Amino acid sequence: MWVRRGMAWIVLALCLTVAVSPLSLVTVSAEAARFPCSAGCSSAPASPCDRVEHPAQAPPSPAHRPCSTSTACAGVGGPKEPFRAPRGPDEGRLSGLRRIYRKNLFEHPGRAAVYDAIVSNPGIDLAAISRMVLMNRQTLRYHLDLLESHHTIAVVRERGTARYFENSGRYGTLEQRVFLRLRSPTAGAVIALIGSNPGIAQSEIAARIGCSAPTVRWHMHRLLEDGIVTAQRDGRSTRYHLTSGGSATLHQIAAAPSA
Repeated sequence: MWVRRGMAWIVLALCLTVAVSPLSLVTVSAEAARFPCSAGCSSAPASPCDRVEHPAQAPPSPAHRPCSTSTACAGVGGPKEPFRAPRGPDEGRLSGLRRIYRKNLFEHPGRAAVYDAIVSNPGIDLAAISRMVLMNRQTLRYHLDLLESHHTIAVVRERGTARYFENSGRYGTLEQRVFLRLRSPTAGAVIALIGSNPGIAQSEIAARIGCSAPTVRWHMHRLLEDGIVTAQRDGRSTRYHLTSGGSATLHQIAAAPSA
């Protein structure tokens, strides 16, 4: 009899041991992981993809309702579509933005106005274009970069200033330099004076335009480098003439119709 009682106590102890063993705790934790959003979703999940409902979950009760499936994780486990970039209504569009080609470059009215301003004012700079077309400089730079990348305009950069010309072969390097110098009031006056008075001396130029001798000397140095004028020594004086190219360019400018 005492043996039977001892065996019963041993069996009872084994049952209690199994009931509180770590294996049972793992089973309970696994069951809880099947329903991560209990208690009315009062606590946030550890990551966006914790809100996954188990397919075998029973209908929820008011006291234990699962999270809404209208989240980014609602489709976890389903078939995934490959990413496709959105396309426009025609082949000339990519992701809703129209591609710019040379044939449609001037369909934009603002860009066409910028180009017209450059054609009618060779050697114009960015500030003057902005005033003419009433466009802010950031937008203007965008259009100028497009025109330059499609080789419809030529850019001459000098002393931190960019000057723009149409790029149709109409102006060579000498012609561009003449236009640049004419945009300077002092240099323009010097060129005009030499053109109307071939062989004029530097001292006479300074007296006629009302500038100091060093200022006239500086401008004459630039004109000589550009190949617009030539210099001839005459005793203690230096006399200046327009080169044949410089003279021809001035005649072309004078003969061109005003914009």
